[in-house]
Amino acid sequence: MNTRLLVMCFMAICGQDIMDDQCSYWQDDQCLLHANCSNRGFGFIPALRLPNVVYLDLSTNRIEKIESKSFSSLTNLLELNLSANIISLLEIDAFLGLEHLRILNIRKNFLVYNSISFPNSVFKPLKSLFHLDITSSSVYHSDQNFEEFSIDVISDLKTLESIVIDIISDRFGQSVFGIGFTSLTHLTKLTAGSCNIKFDNATFLNVPYLDWISLKNCTMKSYHGGTLKHRNFTFLSFEGIMHHSIADWQNVVYDFDDNLINTLVLTSSFLLNTFLPDHFYNTLGQTGITHLSLNKNDFIEPEELIFDDPIGYSKTLPLSLRDLDFSNNNLLNFNLIMPELEYLNLENNSLGYFLESEKYSATNTTVLKHINLSFNGIDKLNTSVFHGHPCLEKINLSNNFLTDIHFDISHLKTLKIMDLSNNRIQGFEKRTIEHLNKLFDESNLQFNLSNNIIKCTCDNIQFLQWMVERSVHFSQKNRIKCTYGNETTILLATFTKTLLQLEKECGSYTMLIILMSVALLTVCITVISGLAYRYRWTLRYIYYMTVSKYRRYKPQNTDHNFSYDAFISYADEDKSFIVKECIPILEVQGGMEICIHQRDFLPGEEITNNITNAIHESRKTICIITRSFLDSYYCMFEFNIARMESIYSRGGTNILLLVFYDQLRAQDLPLVMLELVQQDSYLEYPDDEQGNIVFWDKIKEAIAV
Repeated sequence: MNTRLLVMCFMAICGQDIMDDQCSYWQDDQCLLHANCSNRGFGFIPALRLPNVVYLDLSTNRIEKIESKSFSSLTNLLELNLSANIISLLEIDAFLGLEHLRILNIRKNFLVYNSISFPNSVFKPLKSLFHLDITSSSVYHSDQNFEEFSIDVISDLKTLESIVIDIISDRFGQSVFGIGFTSLTHLTKLTAGSCNIKFDNATFLNVPYLDWISLKNCTMKSYHGGTLKHRNFTFLSFEGIMHHSIADWQNVVYDFDDNLINTLVLTSSFLLNTFLPDHFYNTLGQTGITHLSLNKNDFIEPEELIFDDPIGYSKTLPLSLRDLDFSNNNLLNFNLIMPELEYLNLENNSLGYFLESEKYSATNTTVLKHINLSFNGIDKLNTSVFHGHPCLEKINLSNNFLTDIHFDISHLKTLKIMDLSNNRIQGFEKRTIEHLNKLFDESNLQFNLSNNIIKCTCDNIQFLQWMVERSVHFSQKNRIKCTYGNETTILLATFTKTLLQLEKECGSYTMLIILMSVALLTVCITVISGLAYRYRWTLRYIYYMTVSKYRRYKPQNTDHNFSYDAFISYADEDKSFIVKECIPILEVQGGMEICIHQRDFLPGEEITNNITNAIHESRKTICIITRSFLDSYYCMFEFNIARMESIYSRGGTNILLLVFYDQLRAQDLPLVMLELVQQDSYLEYPDDEQGNIVFWDKIKEAIAV
């Protein structure tokens, strides 16, 4: 809307027939007219005839002086901005007519605190002035006269409550707060402009009602004890103050002893110190302090450097303290007693390693409501770090290196906000999800997982489904991204349809894995079964020898010393041959010790153990091969165990002797038996008198070898 049209609207609404095209105008919701005449290149105050203008901005022009009666027609003006001009002179009636003016800003001009720039009683018309900013670009001019300035100019501002002024000394060594300030009984707020001074008992002597002081970016040449003693402050700031002596800070702390302080700001004030001044917390404990800012310093520990502190003064916060800001330091540890603290800011420190195993609170139970641990290089937290926090409402762990919630928050029934943004979370473990579900069911907890790298993969499908189901508990949905294996990303806010597709893909993938697993298992079982079958007798032999070792007592044999000369393996159908021929000829006539299963096996012992022991304790094993032998399970068992004995216990020496009692065809014999036959490890029973003599001689010879 152009100027003419806006003024016409103003005429219609407020009944004024006034126009001016030199400035831009606008109205607020109370029908009060604002005039913006800034940055127009004016070298003088333009002749405005808008009596209903209440806010006038003439900043950033080229105005050199304020002539008498420049604003006499603007009787309704409440705020006047003359900053950033080149004003060096105010004529005596410069502000005539501004009886209702509340705020005057003439900062960044070339005014000098003397009777030339500020003639006697120039501020007298300003009977309602509430706030004044007179910081100057000529602050170090040699003609400053603070005593004269305070008596003849400042003393007329009886209603002034807030001032922004340069805090310096003139050539006479006088503070800017001359005797005239004593008449300003409503002046309670001071903001320093340029500030370079020695602080002593006289600095603030003439402004006894101040309870809000900002000395931001002051240069403190020195500080004498007592400068701020016996005062009550709602706000006291030393932010960015420059000083050259640790002793000065100690004097400041000592002054707190008799003060009441609500808010104390010590931001960027200890750039030369890595520890707090002595007795810092103990002294503040007497002030009733509620807010303390110690941010942007170089502290490596939050405590005073006291070597003998049995009571713990150096780590006990004031009982009245509710808000503590220790952000942007170099803290390596933090463990303070915080009896009534509600807000703790530890952002941007180096507490990651410390908090892996320790807690930041030395108090068993706190009333803490907000804790900020962002930007601390945390990849793991002590499980119990938040125990004893029944009132906790907000946890900020953003911009760290966390991958999951391995710390316990299940008891935090009052928790409303958990900020885990900008970490390394790809998903939560099942146990974490179960704990969070309980909290979600009992509270309106809001999670911020924005700017993490959450995986859109099948192995993370349960976490993704859970996030969609519990989406009401996740804030910043438009910044929670899910990343596929091909690096493409989608937002949680539009994730539902994509999740359905992912579930289908993962279902097919799961079936493929199951089929491949079954196939692989089948192959493994087949291979193992084949190997077990091929080496079945080896495995049986090892098993029975192991069982025999632990289940039966046997005399310890030395090499070539056996209990029996031979063990005879035969079928029960051939028992008469054993009784009538083998025993009489080999034992009675030959003097040999023969093991016969019907006679020598140990009663009550498993037959397989008896067989294994008999073969192992006999020099030779003689198998009487008949059709009944081949059909007998235990006969073939004895044959195979004897074969394994030859391989594994006799160093490969054959201990088997096959005696063919029946006439059998080659195709009737097992393959392993044919191999022994081919090695000539067999005899045929002749069943004639002459042949029997030779047969039994060979038997005896084979047993003796």
